[in-house]
Amino acid sequence: MNLTKFGKHLFIIQLSLVILFCSACGEDGASKRSNTTFTIGINADPEKINPVFNPKVKAREIYNAIFLPLADFHPETFELTPILTKSISEPQILSNDTLRLDVILREAAQWADGVPITADDYIFAIKAVKHPQTLASAWRPYLDIIYDIRKDVNDPKRFSVYCDRTSMLALETVYTFYPLPKHIYDPEKILESFPLSLFLDAEALEEEIEANAVLANFATAFNDPKRYREDVFHAGPYQLKEWVTDQYVLLTKVDNYWAKATDNPYLLSGADTLLFKIIKDEIALATLLQSGGIDMTKSLSKTSFTELKQQNELYSFSTPETMRIAYLGLNNRDPKLKEKSVRQALAHCLDVEAIIKVEQQGLGRPIPVLLPPKKPGFPQALPPRLKDIEKSKQLLLSAGWSDTNSDGTVDKVVEGSTTELVFDMHISGSQLSKTIAFLLKEGAKEAGMDINIIQKDTRSYLRENVFKHDFEIAALSASFDAADEDPFPRWHSESAGLDGRNRVGFINEKADSLIQLVRNTYDAEERRKYYREFQEVFYSECPVIPLFCPQDAYVIRKSCDGIITSKRPGYFANTFSCQ
Repeated sequence: MNLTKFGKHLFIIQLSLVILFCSACGEDGASKRSNTTFTIGINADPEKINPVFNPKVKAREIYNAIFLPLADFHPETFELTPILTKSISEPQILSNDTLRLDVILREAAQWADGVPITADDYIFAIKAVKHPQTLASAWRPYLDIIYDIRKDVNDPKRFSVYCDRTSMLALETVYTFYPLPKHIYDPEKILESFPLSLFLDAEALEEEIEANAVLANFATAFNDPKRYREDVFHAGPYQLKEWVTDQYVLLTKVDNYWAKATDNPYLLSGADTLLFKIIKDEIALATLLQSGGIDMTKSLSKTSFTELKQQNELYSFSTPETMRIAYLGLNNRDPKLKEKSVRQALAHCLDVEAIIKVEQQGLGRPIPVLLPPKKPGFPQALPPRLKDIEKSKQLLLSAGWSDTNSDGTVDKVVEGSTTELVFDMHISGSQLSKTIAFLLKEGAKEAGMDINIIQKDTRSYLRENVFKHDFEIAALSASFDAADEDPFPRWHSESAGLDGRNRVGFINEKADSLIQLVRNTYDAEERRKYYREFQEVFYSECPVIPLFCPQDAYVIRKSCDGIITSKRPGYFANTFSCQ
């Protein structure tokens, strides 16, 4: 970025901000650059550094270096990879509805304080998360598939998990769960005195909590903020050293780390310390990049990233595709939007490539369905729907929509009354959503439709409109993980109620049938075949308008190296070091 264009006095303000920021880092060396420190610029405080407590997305960039599940998806191959376990066991099918997974923890695996990790820690974590009063609600629904866990009486590192065979992601759910250090989270051994079976029976557990105050007391202690702000350590290569809210988070290597000479990306450690500088002001962040005060960031806007890329030789630049999707939700319950032709016609009114060029600086690509291209089952053969006004007009005309009163907007009789194709569109105040709305309105007008743009803050229109099904068109986004996608929550007709995630009310018998096949097929290749068939139905029906899959924008000091990936959070801070 050419700072001279901001004017001399603005540069002085920027420089002052940087000086003030650095002086606020303290005298412990957190603000000092060294060859053993890798410094990352982030634009928000993480608030909670612990995956169990439903933290914000920004926290994942930090806790990935501290917390480890039994296994996770490799950042390059996207294959499930052992971390705390020796291997991924072959599932044992016991009956039509029961599966057994045998887990063997690594012999050397231990917590940061040197205490060995055992089956008891995994069982304790299941109990803690299933407790309805703990702040771990995001995990609970996934653990409903577990029927029982049995320890090996002869080896504390071995246990078997019995779970629902009909769950398509049973293996992934069991292995990507985080055990917790029982001796830290429950030093009084409260949960140990209650059987696991109690925690797997929601009704019985509620009754026991009402009758036994000790369980409520456990939840209070478990939810203490120190669990995600102070006593933050796990089995990963780094641990929390210091955290000053809205200023910085400092991680240091775990002494005598248990994983030796490994190429497993989750267990690697590069720099001696990882310093996450919290810089909410983009000008201040750009200034630090210019002066060399940051080793890496992905917090620049696409415009600033492009400018810096053109004018700075200190850094390299990486733009991996993300696991996020921008799209327009269409309320399929609406009388006008019930018609597939109308939904398809709207899709052909929008110049997605122009959105990517203007708002993303070219960093993204149009997509045909609501699935990131990196995900298994992505239909490579399906083309994105791009702007084609003539095709939009033809679709409307073939469905009986015409401008009978010559006012520029097509109409026809719908459910007994003459209806014009005029839609309300809810957007946030972001420039991206404004651009999308403007271009859709412009294209729709050419095709004979009209769009009324309603701007609210994102939380308001989600709660007041989308979640209550009181909308026609809404600017939305979706994020995905590396596991195979379960389409049931978003797209099955049973999920279309107010308590479900099928917000757009997509109901299609063939889609429902394929979704059930996807969910009930354990073999990954066969499951992905059904998933691609589902995507073809989805594409034809056009229940939403997929827009684009954005790319992240990383600025990385040329002397530094580590893993950048499409898998969230996008990079492995623990793998980075600088020459």
